[in-house]
Amino acid sequence: NNPFGDYAPQSTQIQGILKGMYDTFVGDLEKSNADEAEAQKSHEELMATKKQELETLQATLESQEMDEATRNKELADSRALLDDTKQKLEADEKLFEDVKTGCQLKAEEW
Repeated sequence: NNPFGDYAPQSTQIQGILKGMYDTFVGDLEKSNADEAEAQKSHEELMATKKQELETLQATLESQEMDEATRNKELADSRALLDDTKQKLEADEKLFEDVKTGCQLKAEEW
């Protein structure tokens, strides 16, 4: 007979509860690890895409800056040519007036 009275050990029930809790915890942990791995993979793919987009945009920016520099140089060259042409025109018009005046004087002398 039992000196403690009618005691029935409950350890198998407790062990069953603990095993159920452990199994649930392990299942949740595996699911969380799988979800985390999927999220990490998605993040790495996103970062690779963004890095590629950044490289493309930087190349486009460099190309546009080069085009702008070329256009600015062409504009400066055109302005310089325009200024030179205006000066030459003024000189030619002055020469024309001088020659015209000279011809009129010669015509009056004859």
